[in-house]
Amino acid sequence: MRKILSAVAIVPLLSACSFLGKEENQASPEDCPGVVALEETREQVSFVGESRDLTQVDYSAELVDVRYGCEYRDGGREIAMEMDVILAASRGPANRDRQAELSYYLAIGHPGNPPEILVREAYSAPVSFEGNENSVTLTDEASMTLPLAEGETASDYRVFVGLVLSRDEVDYNRNSR
Repeated sequence: MRKILSAVAIVPLLSACSFLGKEENQASPEDCPGVVALEETREQVSFVGESRDLTQVDYSAELVDVRYGCEYRDGGREIAMEMDVILAASRGPANRDRQAELSYYLAIGHPGNPPEILVREAYSAPVSFEGNENSVTLTDEASMTLPLAEGETASDYRVFVGLVLSRDEVDYNRNSR
């Protein structure tokens, strides 16, 4: 179990949400902070060396979805939030060891343009391509507790999520569109 801000025990989810689609029991916006994935950090292509030739791809990764649920605690003064971060990875032609290390971030902030980021944590999810597998989907769990000041609600916050990318990988994503 991963943690951010402060650890929480596994909470029974009052509702389930997904930033890519509605779940059957989706919570109202007041129940959970919104989860936002920045478009340019949802995909990653990792190359071996300086070449951007497709034969030099080590692996590619995608942030597939984030499913989450929330529970108000301590008389409404904090929100306990659990998230399942769903990632997919594909092995490239230059990947000889059949391994990859996917890194993603979770950041909490206030919405705005630009958003005000209060805390950002990076997480790592190792991937092994077993046997003849060339693609893998995995789920990584994360929990957080978000304290609320007097008068604040979940809608005062956003949880930002994406893959941790190098400047070259961000540029590659921007130029590949």
